Amino acid sequence: MRSRALNASQAGWIFLFSYVAGIVLSEIFGRNGWLEAGGLGLFAAYVAIGQVGLNLSPGVAWSRLRGLSLASTLRIRRLPASVFGMAVAVCVASQVPLLFLHQATEAVLASVGDAYEASVYPIADSPAELAILIVCIGVLPPICEELLFRGVLLTGYEGRGPMLAAVASSFLFALFHDNPYRLLELFVAALVSALIVLYSGSIWPGIAVHLATNITYVIGSYARQGDLVQGISSNGHSVPWTTMLLTGAASIPAIILCAALLKRMKRMTAPNGKSAKDRPPHAIDGPASWTIPILLAILAFLAKQFFL
Repeated sequence: MRSRALNASQAGWIFLFSYVAGIVLSEIFGRNGWLEAGGLGLFAAYVAIGQVGLNLSPGVAWSRLRGLSLASTLRIRRLPASVFGMAVAVCVASQVPLLFLHQATEAVLASVGDAYEASVYPIADSPAELAILIVCIGVLPPICEELLFRGVLLTGYEGRGPMLAAVASSFLFALFHDNPYRLLELFVAALVSALIVLYSGSIWPGIAVHLATNITYVIGSYARQGDLVQGISSNGHSVPWTTMLLTGAASIPAIILCAALLKRMKRMTAPNGKSAKDRPPHAIDGPASWTIPILLAILAFLAKQFFL
């Protein structure tokens, strides 16, 4: 009997295709100098192909071919305003420990004579360019990436358990961004989003917060005329330890607040929402076969860091 939902192996292979195809796309555009020479027009084409063509389309196409419910696979479900508000509050509160993690990463790197490197994105020089980048960085990636990671992957891996699904999808999200300096930071941020989606049962809070984060980055970088994240808490060689200690102390109540809100969200959505037992059954894959795409993704990440 055909499975009525993705399983972990299927989700993993969908991700691996998207990830490796994205690396190939980056190499084609990068090595030929198209992004530098083509301006924002080619950058927009690159983003559209990568996000819509490679990140969103494979999961949607697979679900359609298998006769799966897109609403279930992508977790498209309306939420009460109160639950949505709590989800946003969790994301806002989580920025405090995430800032501390960012500062700690910079501190460790500074101690070994290295410097944090932010992911490199174009920065607008005019209002017209700003509008293009808001779409290319602020809108398309949040929607497509959320539907891939907190939709397809979270749904697929959930057959192995909700916490494993949250961890696995967050780990692949961190790998996907191809920045070894940000692996831990991106993993934790993605884990928060995954828990929100699991406890609320809906993809919408994750999309909303991801949109707000990326649009803020684009507008902030334009206003600053430099990367908004780069050197946000240090000059690349030293870290303000007093600020870091204050941020670390503030992280404790922030984490407690996030945990309390998540617990309340889970209680509010479980009785009337779709619990795990109400979701379509997952096909059972082999005991280790679902890990193969993850291992191959790790090898692809390492190959890109050391050889490309």
